[in-house]
Amino acid sequence: MRIHENFMLDLGANSLIMFGLILAVILFTVYRQYRVRVRQRTRMKPRSRLHGFVGQQLRWSQTVSGVNDYELYAGDELVATLHFPPTWGVKRSAATGETVDGCWTFKSAWGGDAAIYTYGTENEVGRFRCDKENAGVLELPDRRKLLLLPITNWMSRPSIREFQNVSGVTLVRLTSTPGWTRRSGTVLIQPNAANLPELPWVVMLMWYLAMAKASSDSVSSS
Repeated sequence: MRIHENFMLDLGANSLIMFGLILAVILFTVYRQYRVRVRQRTRMKPRSRLHGFVGQQLRWSQTVSGVNDYELYAGDELVATLHFPPTWGVKRSAATGETVDGCWTFKSAWGGDAAIYTYGTENEVGRFRCDKENAGVLELPDRRKLLLLPITNWMSRPSIREFQNVSGVTLVRLTSTPGWTRRSGTVLIQPNAANLPELPWVVMLMWYLAMAKASSDSVSSS
């Protein structure tokens, strides 16, 4: 009789613990959805062109911990935004980037490749083909190519990558710093990129690839 009573007590305690865990997950999910909606309603718009900040250090920052919104600043001036829709633990595969010059959609493909579209259309303006870890080739419609090359090895923190032209001239450098709560990075646009028509979305593509890779690594390790 006593064994039966102890069993029932243990069963009841375990049920309460399980109920508490489920309730905590539900409340956390609702809270995250609320923060995403608030952030979407209050999201600021870029006001200055990226081409005006050649040679200056720009800063990527995550707007709120746990929300996949990123903003690129030149000092206090907002110059670009990148938004990943909520995925609830699934690998991130798409994002929307915006600058004064326009808005684009970034979509991941198999093997680390990515396609870039004018927002709201099927007009593909570029395709990134990943050829190895943290490196690849960006193909443009007029057959021009840009090379994404790692400057540091994959174990380095922070990680540094550059977009270069086929002659090896650096156009844009990204230094990314992973974080447990918020991710950040810096961008330096070189003078040789001042006349690059694709500069706004190329800068955002670098951050998109870095964050998509971080998401993939996180999902794989969980």
